[in-house]
Amino acid sequence: MSYPHPRRMLKHLFYMGVFCGLIQHAIFDAHAGESATGGAAAQQVVPPPDAPMPDAPMTGGGLPMIPPTMSVDEFTKHMEGAQEAALTLNGFAALKQSSPDVVVLDVRSKERFAGKYIKDSLNLPVTEMTEHTLPALIPDKTRAVVLVCDESFFPTRLLSMTLQAWPVLKANGYTNVYRLNLWRPEEEGGAAHTPDDIAQHVTIVETPPPAPPAGQ
Repeated sequence: MSYPHPRRMLKHLFYMGVFCGLIQHAIFDAHAGESATGGAAAQQVVPPPDAPMPDAPMTGGGLPMIPPTMSVDEFTKHMEGAQEAALTLNGFAALKQSSPDVVVLDVRSKERFAGKYIKDSLNLPVTEMTEHTLPALIPDKTRAVVLVCDESFFPTRLLSMTLQAWPVLKANGYTNVYRLNLWRPEEEGGAAHTPDDIAQHVTIVETPPPAPPAGQ
């Protein structure tokens, strides 16, 4: 009897974790939207404890982000290349020079995007990505798309949202997708990029949080 290579098994388990995290993230977002409506109406739409899990992650509007018939194996296939597609600062600068029409797509919430974003980038939260919203925003599926999330600006301990968005775009036919990490060293073991390094190549717009009310 043959056994799968340990590295391949670890990669498969990692992709399954992303798959489950995407489902959990979308369901949490949907439930949060329902609870925001308040009252008995919100309680009526909460599924019973024994309700089956959806076949694919759903948005708050009930539209699938990836085809509902997609299996875990198919999801894993769409994840192929996600790690290798991570762009560093220099790689991003080179891509913008070679492809001036590149789309920078920020997949964070509208609130996070409003506080800090790359100039001229577009915003479409990962939980709002559907087979309708993606083509409406980016009709040309061969166009270079660079995904951005909080991890693009600084290291975090959370699951990268660009890693969650990657298979959604691939499942919807986008062929030229990248994931941005501006801070990441150009070489393993090298120094991480500083804000001054980043500012030489990328214009980042930051909106300071509103001042607290007087007396607080």
